[in-house]
Amino acid sequence: GQQALDIIITKKLIETAAQKQGASVSEADIDAEMETVKTEVAKQGGTLETALAQQGITTEQLREQIALQKKLEKILADKLAITDEEVGQYLAQSKTPLPAGMSDGDFKNQIRDQLKRQKFNTEADKWITDLKAKADIRYYVGYGKPAPEPVPAPLSPNAQNQ
Repeated sequence: GQQALDIIITKKLIETAAQKQGASVSEADIDAEMETVKTEVAKQGGTLETALAQQGITTEQLREQIALQKKLEKILADKLAITDEEVGQYLAQSKTPLPAGMSDGDFKNQIRDQLKRQKFNTEADKWITDLKAKADIRYYVGYGKPAPEPVPAPLSPNAQNQ
């Protein structure tokens, strides 16, 4: 219950912030990302339908997740830029060799995308945590808290005499 409620609250906070900032996502953007996901799953020898079934989600739920992620990317766009220096620093620290058959530019773009995903995850978690802390969220159900002890009913006058 708590996890489901938290997901609903997070979605609502993202939707509200996106609306305030005018961060919208077109169906074409969602379709393009769906094709990217489909291609990635196919590269691993599977189908999108099988992958979704294994995750226990529907195509519509995936589309909704993609839309939220794209809106969040637009909201956080100014914090997600990856510089050439960051790419160079990563390559120097990781000492990752250039894969055979890949150009230097393609390899750096791949690293840039990887760093951007990592930065997105970090920034999104921080942004959502801050947003939740500032939001006026009222919980009417205490998930995870023990139920209060029942108060015994008062004894009727007849029961006291027995």
